[in-house]
Amino acid sequence: MKYVVYEAIEETLPRCLSLTALADELKRQGIAMTFIYRGGDSEKEVQGLTFTKDAITFKASQVDRKFSYANLTKTVEQNKAEAERKQKAEEQRQRKTRQRKEAAERRRQ
Repeated sequence: MKYVVYEAIEETLPRCLSLTALADELKRQGIAMTFIYRGGDSEKEVQGLTFTKDAITFKASQVDRKFSYANLTKTVEQNKAEAERKQKAEEQRQRKTRQRKEAAERRRQ
């Protein structure tokens, strides 16, 4: 069962820009992701994660060390930064294309 959870996270994580998005996607696949809070108090900081599939629960780091709360947070932040970088590059590409068209139009006049 642990490997089913592992594969689902591996396949889903690269597309996720937040832990909430990861949790939602895993939920669609029948895997619950639960945040564990320091002292069990949801007002306190997150201490870790668990994944539950078919009533079997694993600590995130039991699935794989790279799926610990800290490592998943880092990965999601990297995904977000990469998405922003790609978006900026696409905006620049579109702006240059628009500028070229405008310059060509001015030359025709």
